Amino acid sequence: MNANKYQTLRAELAAADAEEAERVVEIADPAKDQALLASLLPDIGGPEPQPIEDIGTSPKKPPLTAQPNWFVRFAAGISRQPALALSAVAVLVAVLLPLELHRHFSTATPTRPAAYKLRVDGDDREAGGPPLPSVAASAPVDRATLSIDSRIDVILRPAEPVRKDVVLHSFVRQGPSVESWNVDLERSPSGVFHLRGRVRDLPPLSPGHWELFFVVGYPDFVPTKEKLVQLLNADPQEGPRPGWQLIRGEVDILPAPAPR
Repeated sequence: MNANKYQTLRAELAAADAEEAERVVEIADPAKDQALLASLLPDIGGPEPQPIEDIGTSPKKPPLTAQPNWFVRFAAGISRQPALALSAVAVLVAVLLPLELHRHFSTATPTRPAAYKLRVDGDDREAGGPPLPSVAASAPVDRATLSIDSRIDVILRPAEPVRKDVVLHSFVRQGPSVESWNVDLERSPSGVFHLRGRVRDLPPLSPGHWELFFVVGYPDFVPTKEKLVQLLNADPQEGPRPGWQLIRGEVDILPAPAPR
């Protein structure tokens, strides 16, 4: 095929394509379609025709689709990667399981810590009952008689080692009202609390009869000091409460002996 014939054939094909394109546009003319539809519907009892958008001139509107939330996108992403999915499950278990266990056990009624017993002693203890032989909530009150110059040892010992976090509040009473006793008792790793010092250096202790009160319990369940003062003034009997325990003792303090 020579060059002239090739050029002639291309021109004929282009003319045929243009004619076909004009015919398609004419067929898809929205105005003619609207008029045809309006002429046919009255005869068949159809509803009033709605305007037809010109598909050749109106811009296309993107379909309205709901955007997936973050969880759906996250789940779709990890579903395509099994290793990532397993890691995500492991992280969720590691985070949520301890929280659920804490919620379950923290709402349960707690037991008090192991029963504590109190011993009050000193280097010139003169009278009073013997040290408590056993640990029990109904054990008799330990009572000691010391002089104002005596060294005093206050020991709170649990029936079994206490490793959990517990708090201790101390109170004293001489007369009608209980007051906070601002002393520091050292705690051993097994849960034993110990106070050692001179009686005269532990205010408000002074000659006379004193009651000692100690509250030991879990931090989330021990009332505030102000609330404990109210409770002790109303009911100072020792024994267990939900999550804490009250221990009581007595001491008689004698004045310093007169110089000879």
